Amino acid sequence: TENPNYKFLAQQMYKELIWYVQFGELEKNDISKISTIQNWITSFSRK
Repeated sequence: TENPNYKFLAQQMYKELIWYVQFGELEKNDISKISTIQNWITSFSRK
């Protein structure tokens, strides 16, 4: 995010993505596992 003080946890991001599934904006198959999301967060936070 633009605000470095606001950080997503993998579980929070997963829940947000599931919210989009419930409203038909994403497909459940498009949502990665929590462990994969955590790896993305870790990777991007190093940059």
